[in-house]
Formats: sequence, C-alpha cells, structure tokens
Amino acid sequence: MYDQHPTDSVERGSTMAVLITPQRKQVLETRLEELRKELLEERQEFANARNNDHETSVNAELADLAGRVGFKEGQIKEIEDILGNSVPVEPDCNCVGLGSKVTLSLMRGDEIFETITAVIDAVADGRGPLPVYSPESPMMKFIIGEKEGCIVEGFKTPTGKVFDIRVESVESAYGC
Repeated sequence: MYDQHPTDSVERGSTMAVLITPQRKQVLETRLEELRKELLEERQEFANARNNDHETSVNAELADLAGRVGFKEGQIKEIEDILGNSVPVEPDCNCVGLGSKVTLSLMRGDEIFETITAVIDAVADGRGPLPVYSPESPMMKFIIGEKEGCIVEGFKTPTGKVFDIRVESVESAYGC
C-alpha cells in the first residue's frame, strides 16, 4: 500500500531509532524523573537496612529492597535508551499514524465481528486505559495513513483469516 510508512524505524548509527511524538516523549521524561526519585528513596532505605543487617528479618528485607532497586534501575535504563534513540515526529490528527487513538471495525462483508479502540505508539508502558499497538504490527501497518470513514479491504492475519477494516474514528492520543 505504501512504500514507506511514517512510523518505520530509522537507522541511526548502529541502533534503530524509535519514532515518538513530542507528547509521548514528555510522558516518558516525566516517568523517568519519577523513577529516579523513587530509586533514590529506595537506595537510602537499602542503606539504612544494611546498617541493621544483624537481624534475620532484615536479611529478607535487604533481598526485597535489592530486587526493587534492581528493577527500578532496569526501568530507568529502558526509558533512557528509548529517549536516547528517539526521533520526534508530529502526529497527523486527520489520519491513522503514530500517536493516533483509533476505533476500528473488523468486518466480513457488511457484518462487523469486532470493534477495537486502541492507541498506536512505538512505546507501551501499560499505564493507559487503552491497549497500545505497535505501528510495526501487521494490522497497524495495513491502515497507517488511512482517514476516518475509510474501509481498507483484504487484511490477512498471520493465521490466514481475511477481513476488511473500517476506520470509525481517528484522533490524537496525546493532543495536536
């Protein structure tokens, strides 16, 4: 349908860049700051608990704290990597693309068998109320660039099922 999608990855040196809306970048930067503050607090709590490690119950607490610190460090590294490799793109509020909130009807003939409302984003953090689909997923690649009201015919799933997709609505998930 398209030679190049507006959400394709862009090669940047030896890594692949992540295309990201400016609004999504702000959300990630805010989350990164929250995680860094939480990590400082947990490291302090860990240091305090280590000073009292002569008790058996404290050893279990130390292990739990060490796990939480390690997990937070991993989350921070992941967000730093995303932000470090991100390329900002402006969402187009009139057609399906990165940063879109879309409602889609999956159809066979005139029969609608499923309706999906989702956000198309390269980064899913699991914190929003809607499912997040990657722009690289087969269905999203199939409808990128389409406008509200359009019916895109002949989408074939990886399992071989074929159906049409009607774009019921398109709006920016993060504001235009």
